[in-house]
Amino acid sequence: MLVANLQRQLNIKHMDDREFQELKKDIKAYRDAKNEILKKIETIKQEVREDKKLPWIVDTTRDELYKELVQSDVRHKFSELAKKAGLDPNFEKHFRSAHLETFFGVVINPKDL
Repeated sequence: MLVANLQRQLNIKHMDDREFQELKKDIKAYRDAKNEILKKIETIKQEVREDKKLPWIVDTTRDELYKELVQSDVRHKFSELAKKAGLDPNFEKHFRSAHLETFFGVVINPKDL
């Protein structure tokens, strides 16, 4: 009874499986966007090593790619989810679980966190 009242006061709700899958999808979208940028940067670095591009061009291009990632919708969504995790203890467990699975391949049930 006391826990239920506290959850109502804090506006905490339990996440169902559909919502958890949606959370995983949002985190995966950010991971994929980040990995795509990192691949582009690695390709550019390789071109410098092969003397196909000048280093100063690479620095400018790399900065633009990171700027693109930071300003992307998926990064904004990920940031909002991270902020929400700081406010809602139940959501934080789900966020951490999805993050660990998506970025590190570690599967942990949110209830075990």
